[in-house]
Amino acid sequence: MGSRILAGRYELAGKIGEGGMAVVFKARDRLLNRQVAIKILKPEFTKDAVFIESFRRESQTAAGLVHPNIVNVYDVGKEGNIYYIVMELIDGKPLSQIIKEEGSLDPRRAATITRQVASALAAAHKHQLIHRDVKPHNIMLTSEGVAKITDFGIAKAISTGTLVGAQQEAVMGSVHYFSPEQARGGYVDEKSDIYALGIVLYEMLTGKVPFDGENAVAVAVKHMNEAMVPPSKHNPDIPADLEEIVMRATSKLQINRYKSAEEIITALNFVKYSKPVAGLAAENGRNAAAEHSANGSSASETPTSEEGAAIRQSGASNGKKKSKNKKKIVFHPEKLAIIILALALAVPASGMIYKAIMGATAPDDVKVPDLVGLTQEEAAEALSPAGLLLDIDMELPSNIYEEGEIMSQT
Repeated sequence: MGSRILAGRYELAGKIGEGGMAVVFKARDRLLNRQVAIKILKPEFTKDAVFIESFRRESQTAAGLVHPNIVNVYDVGKEGNIYYIVMELIDGKPLSQIIKEEGSLDPRRAATITRQVASALAAAHKHQLIHRDVKPHNIMLTSEGVAKITDFGIAKAISTGTLVGAQQEAVMGSVHYFSPEQARGGYVDEKSDIYALGIVLYEMLTGKVPFDGENAVAVAVKHMNEAMVPPSKHNPDIPADLEEIVMRATSKLQINRYKSAEEIITALNFVKYSKPVAGLAAENGRNAAAEHSANGSSASETPTSEEGAAIRQSGASNGKKKSKNKKKIVFHPEKLAIIILALALAVPASGMIYKAIMGATAPDDVKVPDLVGLTQEEAAEALSPAGLLLDIDMELPSNIYEEGEIMSQT
């Protein structure tokens, strides 16, 4: 790289960024005469043959993705011991920097960014490409506010290769967004990306990640075991619908999360944004005052004209008449005793009526058969004579029961 020309084609102009696994340079493609970004892997990652092979294969797959919210990959190559990816140059900042500078983002803005990233993930998932490292550092925001996700190839490679020594440090920034199944080395699929996106949305809404610790292991354990503090505890202005999206996307069990990135987009489209109750009350008060003022009167106004004086005098005289017309209320002891007795009898009578109604409408006790060990079809058939329906709560792996068999019932 002494000549600053890479592969005889890319003229490096200077470093514009650095992450745990690579250094990013701005460059000019002399063949196509365009500005590009070149990500060069750090030396410690080039010594692992498994990592390099996975990096090459996944980067080529990512190069086939064309989507407005995915950073385009133009080229993948090697020169000597230098492995690089040539990408679209983004005029903007990583989301991580924006959160660091601004703290929590406006809920509408956070939802817009999440919707765009979900759209990108949906496109990748259709090509059987799981990102595995969705985090603010890998999400670029253009100057026009368009979100673009990057680093598909590196994300898969780092999860496939064996991490030792300095490579483990690169994981520390990612473990805050690891799904529980990633943390325990389990099966990773599209829902792992959905979990990470939910954590990113949490951070955008609150300005902080839900789990933190002294090292990667401590954070990973929290992802697996600790309940997440709802984001509204940190920011009460978060719409309830948006918080529900965060909590569902970040469920510990994959089966309870959104089934796809498209489902998140649909949920985001139905979020209701409203002002806090206190804000609405204040605004309603201002509107009422304005309407009262428009009608030509005010609560604090005091009439000063002769007509106003006449009104006050008339009001005073009316008050005197009203005081004269007041009637005295006389209680008769006999009538009062009858009323009390009627109320006393009404209470137990109403209780007996209620019991009679409930007794007439309450169904007979139904005995539910034991369904454990049966298949879903067998269970449905067993419930049919009692007029009951089978409701599957969740599906979990088991070393005892075969696929489709019922493990427990409630």
